[in-house]
Amino acid sequence: MWSGEGVRNVARSTSADGTEPKRNQSNFAVRNSILFIALLVCGCPAPTTPLPGNVGTVSRVMDGDTVKLTQAGGTELTIRLEGIDAPEKAQRFGSESTQWLADATEGEAVRVVASGNDRYGRTLAHLYVGDRWLNRELVASGLAWHYVKYNQDTRLATAQNEARANRLGIWQDARRVAPWDYRNGQRIETALPANVASTRESDAVVYVTGSGTKYHREGCRYLGENGKPIPVSRVTSAYEPCKVCKP
Repeated sequence: MWSGEGVRNVARSTSADGTEPKRNQSNFAVRNSILFIALLVCGCPAPTTPLPGNVGTVSRVMDGDTVKLTQAGGTELTIRLEGIDAPEKAQRFGSESTQWLADATEGEAVRVVASGNDRYGRTLAHLYVGDRWLNRELVASGLAWHYVKYNQDTRLATAQNEARANRLGIWQDARRVAPWDYRNGQRIETALPANVASTRESDAVVYVTGSGTKYHREGCRYLGENGKPIPVSRVTSAYEPCKVCKP
C-alpha cells in the first residue's frame, strides 16, 4: 500500500498538463513487476481473505490442526488449519502434533489469513508466527498430512514428500492410518488399508495388490489377477494413483 508521502511524490512528478512522465510510468511498472516476482519467489500462500483484526493469541489447542484464537477485541474464533489434516488425538502422533502446535503458539502473536469456512462453521486459515508458516511446518515435521482432497498447494505436497523420505513422525509407521480414514471408521492398523465397508456413500472402488504402491481401476493392465477391491478413501494415504488407468 502506498503511503501519503508516496502519493505526494507522485503528484509532484506529474507534468504541467497533468500527465505522468513516461519515465515515472516505466518505474511504476518495474516496481510492480519486482513485487510480483518477489511474492512468487518467497513462496507466500496465494492471497486470501485477512480476518478483521487478524492478529490474536491462541487460547486453546484442540488438536494438531484446530485452535481457539482470541482476537484483540476479545472475539474468539475456532480456526481449522487450511490444507492439512493432523492425526486424531487417539491416534499415534496425535498428542505429539497437538503439543507441537501448542509449543509453537504459546505466548506468541499469531497472524491469521483466512481462506473460507468449513461445513462446521470453523474458519479455514493459514497460521503464522513471525515468518513461520505453521501449516507447512506441521507437514514438514511429519506431524500432519497434506490434505490433498481439499488442497493442491505444491509447497505442502513437497513438504510431505520430504518428511516421508526422511521418515519423520507419521512416516515412521508403515501401519499408519490417515485421519480421514480413521474418522471414516478404520481402526485396524494394517500395512494394507482395511478392506471393510466405507461409510461414505460417494466412495468408488479401486484395486491394489500386496506388493504394489499404486491403486488402479478394474481391468488395468498393471493390476494383474490378484487385485483387492478397496474404497478409494482408504488408499490415498498409502498409495498413489496409477498414471496409466488414472483411477
